[in-house]
Amino acid sequence: MVWNQDDVRWTEYAPGMVEFLCRLFRAEFDECPLGVVSLWGVGSPRFLHRAEEQRLRKAGISPWTGEPDPFAGMFGD
Repeated sequence: MVWNQDDVRWTEYAPGMVEFLCRLFRAEFDECPLGVVSLWGVGSPRFLHRAEEQRLRKAGISPWTGEPDPFAGMFGD
């Protein structure tokens, strides 16, 4: 079951979670099943633990690019 944020509904997909994620990252569905396209077609996805993401953000580094975060400190983080 996957929650689509745009359609505000749950949808059941036949593949297991690993196959679903692989298909999501490869953009192999007719449309993005999540609604939000931040993971749609991501060529090299990676897992980042929340604690590591927070540590990088506090250091002013984008956790996803490794570059300085131009928005660091702007949102009370």
